[in-house]
Amino acid sequence: MINTARQSILIETCLFRHMIFSTTKGDTMKLWISIIVLISAMTAQAQQNTQPYLVVYKEQDVRQLRSLQGSRLQKYLRVQTQQHESNLVKSLPEVRGLRGNEGVKSLWILGSSIIHLNDQSAQKVSRLPFVRRLVSLAGTVNLVNPYRGDVNVQNTSAFTYGLIKLGIPEIRTQFPTLNGQGVRVGIVDSGIDANHPDLKGKILYYKDFVDPETQTPTDEIGHGTHVAGTIAGGNSSGRSIGVAPGVQMIIAKVFGGSGTSSKEDLLLSLQWMIDPDGKPETDDGAHIVSNSWGYFGRFDNKDPQDEPFCAVLNRMRALNISPVFAAGNEGPGEGTLRIPGACPDSFTVGATDSSDRIARFSSKGPAKWKSQNTPKPDVTAPGVDVISARPRGGYQPMSGTSMAAPHVSGVMALMKQARPDVSQRDLEMAVMKTSMDLGTKNYDMTFGHGRVDALKAVQSVTQGQ
Repeated sequence: MINTARQSILIETCLFRHMIFSTTKGDTMKLWISIIVLISAMTAQAQQNTQPYLVVYKEQDVRQLRSLQGSRLQKYLRVQTQQHESNLVKSLPEVRGLRGNEGVKSLWILGSSIIHLNDQSAQKVSRLPFVRRLVSLAGTVNLVNPYRGDVNVQNTSAFTYGLIKLGIPEIRTQFPTLNGQGVRVGIVDSGIDANHPDLKGKILYYKDFVDPETQTPTDEIGHGTHVAGTIAGGNSSGRSIGVAPGVQMIIAKVFGGSGTSSKEDLLLSLQWMIDPDGKPETDDGAHIVSNSWGYFGRFDNKDPQDEPFCAVLNRMRALNISPVFAAGNEGPGEGTLRIPGACPDSFTVGATDSSDRIARFSSKGPAKWKSQNTPKPDVTAPGVDVISARPRGGYQPMSGTSMAAPHVSGVMALMKQARPDVSQRDLEMAVMKTSMDLGTKNYDMTFGHGRVDALKAVQSVTQGQ
Protein backbone atom coordinates (compact mmCIF):
# COMPACT_ATOMS: atom_id res chain seq x y z
CA MET A 1 0.00 0.00 0.00
CA ILE A 2 1.27 3.48 -0.85
CA ASN A 3 0.94 5.58 2.28
CA THR A 4 0.85 9.37 2.76
CA ALA A 5 4.56 9.64 3.54
CA ARG A 6 5.50 7.88 0.33
CA GLN A 7 3.14 10.14 -1.63
CA SER A 8 4.94 13.18 -0.24
CA ILE A 9 8.34 11.79 -1.20
CA LEU A 10 7.22 11.07 -4.77
CA ILE A 11 5.65 14.50 -5.18
CA GLU A 12 8.73 16.26 -3.78
CA THR A 13 10.91 14.25 -6.18
CA CYS A 14 8.76 15.34 -9.11
CA LEU A 15 8.99 19.00 -8.06
CA PHE A 16 12.76 18.79 -7.59
CA ARG A 17 13.22 17.30 -11.05
CA HIS A 18 10.97 20.02 -12.46
CA MET A 19 13.06 22.81 -10.92
CA ILE A 20 16.20 21.38 -12.49
CA PHE A 21 14.98 20.34 -15.93
CA SER A 22 11.82 22.37 -16.70
CA THR A 23 12.15 25.68 -18.56
CA THR A 24 8.70 26.35 -20.08
CA LYS A 25 5.19 27.07 -18.84
CA GLY A 26 3.99 24.12 -20.90
CA ASP A 27 6.33 21.82 -19.02
CA THR A 28 5.07 23.21 -15.72
CA MET A 29 1.46 22.57 -16.66
CA LYS A 30 2.27 19.02 -17.74
CA LEU A 31 4.04 18.43 -14.45
CA TRP A 32 1.11 19.58 -12.33
CA ILE A 33 -1.30 17.47 -14.36
CA SER A 34 0.98 14.47 -13.81
CA ILE A 35 1.09 15.14 -10.06
CA ILE A 36 -2.71 15.38 -9.85
CA VAL A 37 -3.12 12.10 -11.76
CA LEU A 38 -0.49 10.45 -9.53
CA ILE A 39 -2.20 11.58 -6.33
CA SER A 40 -5.59 10.37 -7.59
CA ALA A 41 -4.17 6.97 -8.49
CA MET A 42 -2.43 6.66 -5.11
CA THR A 43 -5.58 7.64 -3.25
CA ALA A 44 -7.69 5.13 -5.18
CA GLN A 45 -5.17 2.36 -4.52
CA ALA A 46 -5.01 3.18 -0.80
CA GLN A 47 -8.81 3.09 -0.54
CA GLN A 48 -8.97 -0.30 -2.24
CA ASN A 49 -6.26 -1.91 -0.09
CA THR A 50 -8.13 -2.84 3.06
CA GLN A 51 -7.73 -5.48 5.74
CA PRO A 52 -10.11 -6.82 8.39
CA TYR A 53 -10.03 -5.22 11.83
CA LEU A 54 -11.76 -6.00 15.06
CA VAL A 55 -13.16 -2.77 16.48
CA VAL A 56 -13.24 -3.20 20.25
CA TYR A 57 -15.65 -0.77 21.91
CA LYS A 58 -15.36 0.71 25.37
CA GLU A 59 -17.64 -0.97 27.87
CA GLN A 60 -20.16 1.41 29.40
CA ASP A 61 -20.69 -0.61 32.57
CA VAL A 62 -17.92 -3.12 33.26
CA ARG A 63 -19.31 -4.06 36.69
CA GLN A 64 -22.70 -4.96 35.23
CA LEU A 65 -21.08 -6.92 32.42
CA ARG A 66 -19.16 -9.09 34.86
CA SER A 67 -22.31 -9.86 36.83
CA LEU A 68 -24.29 -11.22 33.88
CA GLN A 69 -24.51 -14.82 32.70
CA GLY A 70 -26.43 -16.83 30.10
CA SER A 71 -29.26 -15.21 28.14
CA ARG A 72 -29.04 -11.96 30.12
CA LEU A 73 -25.41 -11.56 29.09
CA GLN A 74 -26.27 -12.28 25.45
CA LYS A 75 -29.06 -9.68 25.44
CA TYR A 76 -26.85 -7.05 27.07
CA LEU A 77 -24.01 -7.61 24.60
CA ARG A 78 -26.32 -7.39 21.59
CA VAL A 79 -27.90 -4.11 22.71
CA GLN A 80 -24.59 -2.48 23.60
CA THR A 81 -22.95 -3.54 20.34
CA GLN A 82 -25.85 -2.26 18.23
CA GLN A 83 -25.59 1.14 19.90
CA HIS A 84 -21.86 1.34 19.26
CA GLU A 85 -22.25 0.27 15.63
CA SER A 86 -24.87 2.94 15.07
CA ASN A 87 -22.43 5.54 16.39
CA LEU A 88 -19.65 4.09 14.23
CA VAL A 89 -21.67 4.38 11.02
CA LYS A 90 -22.65 7.96 11.87
CA SER A 91 -19.06 8.91 12.66
CA LEU A 92 -17.58 7.21 9.62
CA PRO A 93 -20.18 6.96 6.84
CA GLU A 94 -17.73 5.44 4.36
CA VAL A 95 -17.69 2.22 6.38
CA ARG A 96 -21.07 1.40 4.86
CA GLY A 97 -19.51 0.57 1.49
CA LEU A 98 -16.53 -1.38 2.67
CA ARG A 99 -16.21 -4.86 1.16
CA GLY A 100 -19.23 -4.60 -1.09
CA ASN A 101 -22.55 -4.42 0.74
CA GLU A 102 -21.44 -6.30 3.84
CA GLY A 103 -20.23 -3.24 5.74
CA VAL A 104 -20.09 -3.74 9.49
CA LYS A 105 -20.21 -7.32 10.81
CA SER A 106 -21.40 -7.53 14.39
CA LEU A 107 -19.28 -9.61 16.75
CA TRP A 108 -21.61 -8.90 19.64
CA ILE A 109 -20.21 -11.76 21.71
CA LEU A 110 -17.20 -9.49 22.30
CA GLY A 111 -19.09 -6.21 22.17
CA SER A 112 -17.13 -5.57 18.97
CA SER A 113 -17.45 -5.26 15.21
CA ILE A 114 -15.48 -6.57 12.25
CA ILE A 115 -14.89 -4.15 9.39
CA HIS A 116 -12.48 -3.86 6.49
CA LEU A 117 -10.48 -0.63 6.65
CA ASN A 118 -7.71 1.06 4.75
CA ASP A 119 -4.94 2.85 6.63
CA GLN A 120 -6.69 6.21 6.63
CA SER A 121 -10.03 4.84 7.86
CA ALA A 122 -8.29 2.74 10.51
CA GLN A 123 -6.67 5.86 11.93
CA LYS A 124 -10.05 7.62 12.07
CA VAL A 125 -11.74 4.70 13.80
CA SER A 126 -8.97 4.33 16.39
CA ARG A 127 -9.49 7.97 17.43
CA LEU A 128 -13.24 7.68 18.02
CA PRO A 129 -14.08 8.29 21.71
CA PHE A 130 -16.14 5.09 22.08
CA VAL A 131 -13.47 2.80 20.56
CA ARG A 132 -10.99 1.16 22.92
CA ARG A 133 -8.68 -0.36 20.33
CA LEU A 134 -8.32 -1.91 16.88
CA VAL A 135 -7.00 -5.43 16.38
CA SER A 136 -5.83 -6.60 12.96
CA LEU A 137 -7.42 -9.86 11.83
CA ALA A 138 -5.08 -10.31 8.88
CA GLY A 139 -3.61 -13.75 8.26
CA THR A 140 -4.90 -17.27 7.68
CA VAL A 141 -5.81 -20.15 9.98
CA ASN A 142 -5.26 -23.83 9.18
CA LEU A 143 -6.96 -27.06 10.05
CA VAL A 144 -4.88 -29.33 12.25
CA ASN A 145 -3.93 -31.49 9.28
CA PRO A 146 -4.21 -35.22 9.99
CA TYR A 147 -2.08 -38.10 8.84
CA ARG A 148 -4.24 -40.16 6.50
CA GLY A 149 -4.24 -43.95 6.52
CA ASP A 150 -5.25 -46.65 4.06
CA VAL A 151 -8.78 -46.14 2.71
CA ASN A 152 -9.37 -49.91 2.61
CA VAL A 153 -10.23 -50.67 6.21
CA GLN A 154 -11.25 -54.16 7.32
CA ASN A 155 -14.22 -54.48 9.66
CA THR A 156 -12.75 -56.46 12.55
CA SER A 157 -14.87 -55.42 15.55
CA ALA A 158 -18.20 -53.92 16.52
CA PHE A 159 -16.54 -50.70 17.76
CA THR A 160 -13.53 -48.66 16.73
CA TYR A 161 -10.61 -48.99 19.13
CA GLY A 162 -11.14 -45.40 20.25
CA LEU A 163 -14.66 -46.14 21.44
CA ILE A 164 -13.43 -49.29 23.16
CA LYS A 165 -10.71 -47.33 24.97
CA LEU A 166 -13.24 -44.79 26.18
CA GLY A 167 -15.60 -47.47 27.50
CA ILE A 168 -18.45 -46.86 25.04
CA PRO A 169 -19.44 -50.59 24.79
CA GLU A 170 -19.88 -50.64 28.58
CA ILE A 171 -21.96 -47.44 28.44
CA ARG A 172 -24.23 -48.97 25.81
CA THR A 173 -24.80 -51.91 28.19
CA GLN A 174 -25.20 -50.00 31.46
CA PHE A 175 -27.00 -46.97 30.00
CA PRO A 176 -28.82 -48.32 26.91
CA THR A 177 -30.69 -45.07 26.20
CA LEU A 178 -27.59 -42.89 26.48
CA ASN A 179 -26.58 -41.78 22.97
CA GLY A 180 -26.45 -37.99 23.15
CA GLN A 181 -30.11 -37.45 22.29
CA GLY A 182 -31.29 -33.91 23.01
CA VAL A 183 -27.74 -32.52 23.00
CA ARG A 184 -26.51 -30.09 20.34
CA VAL A 185 -22.87 -30.34 19.27
CA GLY A 186 -21.34 -27.68 17.05
CA ILE A 187 -18.52 -28.49 14.63
CA VAL A 188 -16.38 -25.76 13.07
CA ASP A 189 -14.56 -27.48 10.23
CA SER A 190 -14.52 -28.21 6.48
CA GLY A 191 -18.20 -29.15 6.19
CA ILE A 192 -19.82 -32.56 6.06
CA ASP A 193 -21.13 -35.27 3.76
CA ALA A 194 -24.77 -35.01 4.84
CA ASN A 195 -25.71 -38.15 2.91
CA HIS A 196 -23.22 -40.46 4.57
CA PRO A 197 -25.23 -43.40 5.96
CA ASP A 198 -23.76 -42.90 9.43
CA LEU A 199 -24.55 -39.16 9.51
CA LYS A 200 -27.73 -38.72 7.49
CA GLY A 201 -30.56 -36.87 9.25
CA LYS A 202 -28.41 -35.64 12.15
CA ILE A 203 -27.75 -32.05 11.03
CA LEU A 204 -29.84 -29.44 12.84
CA TYR A 205 -28.22 -26.37 11.23
CA TYR A 206 -25.64 -25.88 8.50
CA LYS A 207 -23.94 -22.67 7.37
CA ASP A 208 -21.30 -22.25 4.68
CA PHE A 209 -18.92 -19.40 5.49
CA VAL A 210 -16.72 -20.28 2.49
CA ASP A 211 -19.44 -19.84 -0.12
CA PRO A 212 -22.46 -18.19 1.54
CA GLU A 213 -24.49 -18.54 -1.66
CA THR A 214 -24.35 -22.34 -1.45
CA GLN A 215 -25.95 -23.83 1.63
CA THR A 216 -26.03 -27.45 0.51
CA PRO A 217 -23.69 -29.37 2.86
CA THR A 218 -20.37 -30.25 1.21
CA ASP A 219 -16.88 -31.30 2.28
CA GLU A 220 -14.11 -31.18 -0.32
CA ILE A 221 -11.32 -32.54 1.87
CA GLY A 222 -13.08 -34.93 4.27
CA HIS A 223 -11.72 -33.49 7.51
CA GLY A 224 -15.09 -32.30 8.80
CA THR A 225 -16.87 -35.51 7.81
CA HIS A 226 -14.29 -37.57 9.72
CA VAL A 227 -14.67 -35.38 12.82
CA ALA A 228 -18.47 -35.57 12.60
CA GLY A 229 -18.30 -39.35 12.28
CA THR A 230 -16.35 -39.68 15.53
CA ILE A 231 -18.87 -37.54 17.36
CA ALA A 232 -22.17 -38.66 15.87
CA GLY A 233 -21.55 -41.57 13.49
CA GLY A 234 -23.69 -44.69 13.62
CA ASN A 235 -22.91 -48.28 12.75
CA SER A 236 -24.30 -48.78 9.23
CA SER A 237 -21.14 -50.63 8.26
CA GLY A 238 -21.51 -53.05 11.17
CA ARG A 239 -19.06 -51.11 13.30
CA SER A 240 -19.90 -48.18 15.58
CA ILE A 241 -17.71 -45.15 14.80
CA GLY A 242 -19.43 -42.41 16.83
CA VAL A 243 -19.36 -41.73 20.55
CA ALA A 244 -22.82 -40.11 20.66
CA PRO A 245 -24.85 -41.14 17.60
CA GLY A 246 -28.02 -39.48 18.88
CA VAL A 247 -26.79 -35.87 18.98
CA GLN A 248 -27.95 -33.07 16.73
CA MET A 249 -25.10 -31.37 14.88
CA ILE A 250 -24.67 -27.69 14.10
CA ILE A 251 -22.18 -27.51 11.23
CA ALA A 252 -20.18 -24.45 10.26
CA LYS A 253 -18.19 -24.93 7.07
CA VAL A 254 -15.32 -22.47 7.43
CA PHE A 255 -12.53 -24.34 5.63
CA GLY A 256 -12.64 -24.98 1.89
CA GLY A 257 -10.55 -27.15 -0.37
CA SER A 258 -7.30 -25.45 0.67
CA GLY A 259 -7.80 -26.29 4.34
CA THR A 260 -7.38 -22.63 5.31
CA SER A 261 -9.73 -19.98 6.62
CA SER A 262 -9.72 -16.41 7.92
CA LYS A 263 -9.76 -15.23 11.51
CA GLU A 264 -12.77 -13.12 10.61
CA ASP A 265 -14.90 -16.08 9.50
CA LEU A 266 -13.79 -18.26 12.40
CA LEU A 267 -14.75 -15.64 14.98
CA LEU A 268 -18.12 -15.19 13.30
CA SER A 269 -18.68 -18.97 13.11
CA LEU A 270 -18.04 -19.38 16.85
CA GLN A 271 -20.57 -16.64 17.52
CA TRP A 272 -23.06 -18.30 15.14
CA MET A 273 -22.87 -21.46 17.23
CA ILE A 274 -24.50 -19.55 20.09
CA ASP A 275 -27.58 -18.54 18.10
CA PRO A 276 -27.73 -20.34 14.73
CA ASP A 277 -31.31 -19.32 13.88
CA GLY A 278 -30.64 -15.63 14.60
CA LYS A 279 -33.47 -15.49 17.15
CA PRO A 280 -32.14 -14.84 20.67
CA GLU A 281 -35.47 -15.83 22.23
CA THR A 282 -35.12 -19.44 21.03
CA ASP A 283 -32.87 -21.98 22.76
CA ASP A 284 -31.15 -23.64 19.82
CA GLY A 285 -27.43 -22.98 20.32
CA ALA A 286 -24.70 -25.56 20.74
CA HIS A 287 -23.98 -27.04 24.15
CA ILE A 288 -20.51 -28.17 23.05
CA VAL A 289 -18.42 -26.92 20.11
CA SER A 290 -15.73 -29.19 18.64
CA ASN A 291 -12.77 -27.50 16.93
CA SER A 292 -9.84 -29.15 15.16
CA TRP A 293 -8.03 -26.05 13.88
CA GLY A 294 -5.71 -23.31 15.06
CA TYR A 295 -2.93 -20.96 14.05
CA PHE A 296 0.63 -20.25 15.07
CA GLY A 297 1.70 -16.93 16.39
CA ARG A 298 3.74 -15.40 19.14
CA PHE A 299 1.66 -14.84 22.26
CA ASP A 300 4.27 -14.59 25.01
CA ASN A 301 4.14 -10.81 24.55
CA LYS A 302 0.43 -10.41 25.32
CA ASP A 303 -2.20 -11.47 27.80
CA PRO A 304 -5.02 -13.88 26.90
CA GLN A 305 -7.68 -11.18 27.26
CA ASP A 306 -6.00 -9.28 24.42
CA GLU A 307 -6.29 -12.24 22.04
CA PRO A 308 -9.72 -12.17 20.32
CA PHE A 309 -10.12 -15.94 20.24
CA CYS A 310 -9.35 -16.28 23.94
CA ALA A 311 -11.87 -13.53 24.68
CA VAL A 312 -14.54 -15.34 22.62
CA LEU A 313 -13.94 -18.61 24.48
CA ASN A 314 -14.28 -16.78 27.78
CA ARG A 315 -17.67 -15.44 26.69
CA MET A 316 -18.77 -18.86 25.42
CA ARG A 317 -18.09 -20.29 28.86
CA ALA A 318 -20.16 -17.51 30.43
CA LEU A 319 -22.98 -18.66 28.13
CA ASN A 320 -22.52 -22.25 29.44
CA ILE A 321 -20.92 -23.61 26.25
CA SER A 322 -17.89 -25.91 26.30
CA PRO A 323 -15.32 -25.06 23.58
CA VAL A 324 -13.23 -28.17 22.81
CA PHE A 325 -10.01 -27.73 20.79
CA ALA A 326 -7.36 -29.98 19.31
CA ALA A 327 -3.96 -29.23 20.85
CA GLY A 328 -2.10 -29.36 17.50
CA ASN A 329 0.21 -31.75 15.67
CA GLU A 330 3.50 -29.95 16.29
CA GLY A 331 4.85 -32.17 19.08
CA PRO A 332 6.78 -33.68 20.69
CA GLY A 333 8.45 -30.48 21.86
CA GLU A 334 7.14 -28.42 24.77
CA GLY A 335 5.24 -25.19 24.23
CA THR A 336 4.00 -26.24 20.77
CA LEU A 337 0.30 -25.41 21.16
CA ARG A 338 -1.72 -23.48 18.64
CA ILE A 339 -4.17 -20.68 19.36
CA PRO A 340 -7.00 -21.08 20.42
CA GLY A 341 -5.87 -24.37 22.00
CA ALA A 342 -3.40 -22.34 24.04
CA CYS A 343 -6.16 -20.11 25.50
CA PRO A 344 -6.91 -20.63 29.20
CA ASP A 345 -10.63 -21.10 28.46
CA SER A 346 -10.11 -23.74 25.78
CA PHE A 347 -10.70 -27.36 26.75
CA THR A 348 -7.63 -28.65 24.95
CA VAL A 349 -7.13 -32.26 23.85
CA GLY A 350 -3.95 -34.17 23.01
CA ALA A 351 -3.75 -37.52 21.20
CA THR A 352 -2.96 -41.06 22.36
CA ASP A 353 -2.66 -44.36 20.48
CA SER A 354 -4.24 -47.78 20.99
CA SER A 355 -1.70 -48.58 23.72
CA ASP A 356 -2.36 -45.34 25.65
CA ARG A 357 0.98 -43.90 24.59
CA ILE A 358 1.19 -40.26 23.67
CA ALA A 359 1.20 -39.67 19.93
CA ARG A 360 4.58 -38.32 18.85
CA PHE A 361 2.93 -35.45 16.98
CA SER A 362 0.69 -34.36 19.89
CA SER A 363 1.43 -30.76 20.91
CA LYS A 364 2.40 -30.10 24.50
CA GLY A 365 2.20 -27.26 26.98
CA PRO A 366 2.69 -25.00 28.65
CA ALA A 367 1.04 -22.09 26.88
CA LYS A 368 3.41 -19.24 27.72
CA TRP A 369 1.51 -15.95 27.87
CA LYS A 370 2.94 -12.62 28.99
CA SER A 371 1.51 -12.77 32.50
CA GLN A 372 1.03 -16.51 33.00
CA ASN A 373 1.96 -20.01 31.91
CA THR A 374 -1.24 -21.91 31.23
CA PRO A 375 -1.08 -25.70 31.77
CA LYS A 376 -2.25 -27.50 28.63
CA PRO A 377 -3.50 -29.90 27.34
CA ASP A 378 -6.40 -30.60 29.69
CA VAL A 379 -6.84 -34.25 28.68
CA THR A 380 -5.92 -36.71 25.93
CA ALA A 381 -8.02 -39.10 23.84
CA PRO A 382 -7.53 -41.63 21.01
CA GLY A 383 -6.08 -39.88 17.99
CA VAL A 384 -3.92 -42.39 16.10
CA ASP A 385 -5.38 -44.47 13.24
CA VAL A 386 -8.93 -43.46 14.13
CA ILE A 387 -11.46 -44.94 11.71
CA SER A 388 -14.35 -42.66 10.83
CA ALA A 389 -16.50 -41.46 7.96
CA ARG A 390 -15.21 -40.02 4.72
CA PRO A 391 -17.17 -38.33 1.92
CA ARG A 392 -19.15 -40.42 -0.55
CA GLY A 393 -20.10 -43.00 2.03
CA GLY A 394 -16.79 -44.63 2.89
CA TYR A 395 -14.50 -44.89 5.89
CA GLN A 396 -10.89 -43.96 6.52
CA PRO A 397 -8.35 -44.00 9.34
CA MET A 398 -6.72 -40.68 10.21
CA SER A 399 -4.26 -39.63 12.89
CA GLY A 400 -4.02 -36.29 14.66
CA THR A 401 -5.26 -34.31 17.62
CA SER A 402 -8.04 -33.42 15.16
CA MET A 403 -9.27 -36.97 15.73
CA ALA A 404 -8.84 -36.82 19.52
CA ALA A 405 -10.89 -33.68 20.15
CA PRO A 406 -14.17 -35.05 18.70
CA HIS A 407 -13.92 -38.11 20.95
CA VAL A 408 -14.04 -35.75 23.93
CA SER A 409 -16.87 -33.67 22.44
CA GLY A 410 -18.90 -36.86 22.07
CA VAL A 411 -18.20 -37.90 25.66
CA MET A 412 -19.38 -34.51 26.90
CA ALA A 413 -22.59 -34.96 24.89
CA LEU A 414 -23.29 -38.27 26.66
CA MET A 415 -22.69 -36.60 30.01
CA LYS A 416 -24.97 -33.68 29.10
CA GLN A 417 -27.78 -36.06 28.18
CA ALA A 418 -27.29 -38.00 31.40
CA ARG A 419 -27.52 -34.79 33.43
CA PRO A 420 -29.01 -31.92 31.37
CA ASP A 421 -28.60 -29.35 34.14
CA VAL A 422 -24.84 -29.88 34.47
CA SER A 423 -22.89 -26.65 34.04
CA GLN A 424 -20.09 -26.28 31.55
CA ARG A 425 -17.59 -26.00 34.39
CA ASP A 426 -18.82 -29.11 36.22
CA LEU A 427 -18.92 -31.02 32.93
CA GLU A 428 -15.28 -30.33 32.20
CA MET A 429 -14.19 -30.90 35.78
CA ALA A 430 -15.83 -34.33 35.71
CA VAL A 431 -14.02 -35.24 32.47
CA MET A 432 -10.65 -34.29 33.97
CA LYS A 433 -11.27 -35.86 37.37
CA THR A 434 -12.23 -39.25 35.94
CA SER A 435 -9.53 -39.49 33.26
CA MET A 436 -6.97 -42.30 33.45
CA ASP A 437 -3.73 -40.85 34.81
CA LEU A 438 -0.86 -41.51 32.40
CA GLY A 439 2.74 -40.30 32.27
CA THR A 440 4.03 -38.69 35.45
CA LYS A 441 1.76 -38.87 38.51
CA ASN A 442 -1.16 -36.44 38.46
CA TYR A 443 -1.15 -33.61 35.91
CA ASP A 444 1.59 -33.21 33.30
CA MET A 445 2.03 -31.16 30.11
CA THR A 446 1.98 -34.26 27.91
CA PHE A 447 -1.20 -36.15 28.87
CA GLY A 448 -2.87 -33.39 30.85
CA HIS A 449 -5.11 -35.01 33.47
CA GLY A 450 -4.96 -38.26 31.50
CA ARG A 451 -6.79 -40.21 28.82
CA VAL A 452 -10.55 -39.65 28.96
CA ASP A 453 -12.68 -42.44 30.45
CA ALA A 454 -16.27 -41.99 29.22
CA LEU A 455 -17.82 -44.60 31.49
CA LYS A 456 -16.39 -43.07 34.67
CA ALA A 457 -17.24 -39.57 33.47
CA VAL A 458 -20.87 -40.50 32.86
CA GLN A 459 -21.08 -42.30 36.19
CA SER A 460 -19.64 -39.23 37.87
CA VAL A 461 -22.34 -36.82 36.63
CA THR A 462 -25.19 -39.29 37.13
CA GLN A 463 -24.12 -39.78 40.73
CA GLY A 464 -23.70 -36.04 41.23
CA GLN A 465 -20.06 -36.33 42.23
